[in-house]
Formats: sequence, structure tokens, C-alpha cells
Amino acid sequence: MEKRKMIQICICCSCFLSVIYGIARSDKVHRRYKNDEITTMAEKKSKQEIFTPQRIMYITFEDGPGLYTQDILYILDRYDIKATFFVTGMDQEYTHLLKDIQQNGHAVGLHSFSHDEQEIYRDVDAYFNDLGKISALVKKETSDVSKLIRFPMDSSMTVSTKQENMSARLMKHCENLGFSFYNWNVDSEDENPNTSKDQIYKNVIDNIKGKEEVVLRLHDGSDNKNTMLALDEICKELIRQGWEFRILEGA
Repeated sequence: MEKRKMIQICICCSCFLSVIYGIARSDKVHRRYKNDEITTMAEKKSKQEIFTPQRIMYITFEDGPGLYTQDILYILDRYDIKATFFVTGMDQEYTHLLKDIQQNGHAVGLHSFSHDEQEIYRDVDAYFNDLGKISALVKKETSDVSKLIRFPMDSSMTVSTKQENMSARLMKHCENLGFSFYNWNVDSEDENPNTSKDQIYKNVIDNIKGKEEVVLRLHDGSDNKNTMLALDEICKELIRQGWEFRILEGA
């Protein structure tokens, strides 16, 4: 009788321990599942933070080559950034830099030979006469024919109220000749040589906020020393923000 009671007690203890073990194991599995779930959610969040939407930056210069173009090329090369240069023939002392621009992997676009708005916007023929001159200069220095253009002033320029909107007429002719026209959507406002390097930097960084694709307007003419002085810090900040740099391309 005593032996039977002992057996019953052992069986009860065994069942009780099995239940306790099962509960503990279930709780451990549950906690592991929850931990795995939390880890997976953290990984997903981390990936979302890393793989942000792609932001494209087209840095463009105009009115050069000039006194500071070589320094600008050095700075861009230091950060492995490629840009697009809309060039002129205004400063013949530096036209040899057209070849350097090309060889460094930048794009060469056509801006104007004379940059004399009153003359080149006199009529369509006057514009294309000027465009032909800068095109010939680029071909002479680089052996390439550029199909990128940017009008002096901007895409809505008019010469006088007596004339039709020149930009629409010129763009139509340029498209028919296979040219690609590029304006900008962020202006550094560095055209005035009195604009300080700090103000140029601020103009760029403030005006790119909230944009996913930027065509940035800068100048590399012989009066634009402050642009060159601001460029290093601009490049550093754009890289820190994760922008991808590209050059503009023709049709």
C-alpha cells in the first residue's frame, strides 16, 4: 500500500514538472520569437534609413573658362565629382582649358562666344552666328561637337517688348538641329563677383533642401573668385548629404 502511494506521488510529481517545463519552454520560445521580431523590425528600419531615395546633383558652370577654372577643376578632381561646363569665348587666354575640362571627364556645353545679349538676341540669325563661333572653338580645342546648350541669361529671356519671346523661337530651332537645352533649378547667385563665398555656400545649401534632382548654377568666369573659394565646402556638404553627381548629356 505504501509502495503504491509512493508510485502515485512520483507520477504526480513527474506530471507537475512536465507541465512546469512545458510552460517555461513555451515562454522561452515566445520571448525568442518576440526578440527575433524586434530584431527584424530594427533591421528593416535600419535599411529604410540607409536606402533613402536617390538624390541627383548636376553641378554646372557657365561663363568660363577663366582665371579660376583650373582651380575649380582641381577641387572637383579632389572629390571625384564630374560637372558640366557651359563655355564661352570671352577670355581667349584660357580657352586651352577646354581640353582639360574634357580630359578630366566633365561635359562641355555651349553657352555663348561673346555673351553680348543685345547682339546675340537681336534675331535668330545673330544667335546662331554666335553659337556657331563657340561651337567651332570647342571643336578646335576638344575635337568634339557639343550638342548641349544654355542660353545666356535664362530660359525666359526677352530682349525688348517689341520682339517676340526669343527663347521659344530659339529652343524650337535648337531642337530641330539636335541640341539639348538645359536651364537650372537652383541658382547659387554667384554671378555678382561681390557675393561672398559664405553667401554663395548658403544660397546653395538652403536652396537644395527638399529637392531630389538639382541642376545647380555656378560660374567660373575670371570675376568669380568667390565661387572657387566656396566650392570646396559646397562639395564636402553635398557629399555628406549623399548626393549622386552626374553630368548633363545631349539628346
